[in-house]
Amino acid sequence: MDKKASFEFLIAGMPYRLKTSHDGVLVQELVQLVTSKMDQAMAATKSGSYQNAAVLAALNLAEELVLLKKRASRELERLEEKHCVWLSILKTPETRNLPSGRNHIRFGVFQMNFQPQSKSSLKDSPEDSPENSSGNRSGNRSKEIMRNRIRDLLAQEKPYLNSQYQGDLRDHLQTFMRSQQGGCWGGFQPLNQEPGWTAVCENLPHLTWAFPKIEGMKLNFFRNVRSFVKGPFHILEPADGELVPVQELSGCLVPGLAFSRGGVRLGRGRGFYDRALELFAGVRVGVCFSIQFVETEIPEEPHDLRMNYVVTEKGVFESRVKE
Repeated sequence: MDKKASFEFLIAGMPYRLKTSHDGVLVQELVQLVTSKMDQAMAATKSGSYQNAAVLAALNLAEELVLLKKRASRELERLEEKHCVWLSILKTPETRNLPSGRNHIRFGVFQMNFQPQSKSSLKDSPEDSPENSSGNRSGNRSKEIMRNRIRDLLAQEKPYLNSQYQGDLRDHLQTFMRSQQGGCWGGFQPLNQEPGWTAVCENLPHLTWAFPKIEGMKLNFFRNVRSFVKGPFHILEPADGELVPVQELSGCLVPGLAFSRGGVRLGRGRGFYDRALELFAGVRVGVCFSIQFVETEIPEEPHDLRMNYVVTEKGVFESRVKE
């Protein structure tokens, strides 16, 4: 058991004694922080009440702690996503069957070097393809700022818990899909914070559906799926089914963190949909809640995917797609 020592100090003129196993330097830092917060709170408290100031100081400290935890949680989530991407890559046949002694893996334009003391071409993120060179780093930073804002907004507003929003969105999507000609459409299994749209499939007998699965760096679509399993990003993916070339899809429903009025999509930063639908000629439909359908411009790069339509709980919106 750690030996505890007693420390005596003043905060806002009130004497306190603290018994702790922390060293004196840390205790002094804590006392200085609390004293600073109390001084600010006392100055802001009109009544001069010590109790009110203490509550205000506690709220201020709690706010800083909550914001810090949110930032740490987002960073951990980002690191976990990167880990899952590379774990998925390393599980592909191209990597499992490498001859011994070979020190790099090549996937098309991607190359990973395993030479710790040399400059590696291993990208920091699957989104870091040639089009994401240093010239576009400022755009990537702007995107990440917007992603964090949208995540915070979703966490505050929680539209995914509103049954009215969910029902209205499904109704608008169903009406729109009934106007489309028959064929096979790409769908997606929603994350917890995304619209739960899949119930509309049963009411659209003129359409068949294919669902995405991450395989290495590719996003492939499978139809006639009977069961789903959690993939590398905890998203339900087809456990069986028939592979469908993207070119054979009539259209595709696309999830995203945000969409602009011009149809620009802000994804989660991994680029799977951008790559999969780069040459796709069918109808592209973004699906999101209205708080994610933003008036402001989303930072756009040449490889970014644009939607033809965006569906929210407030209706179906046609986008101004660049030719």
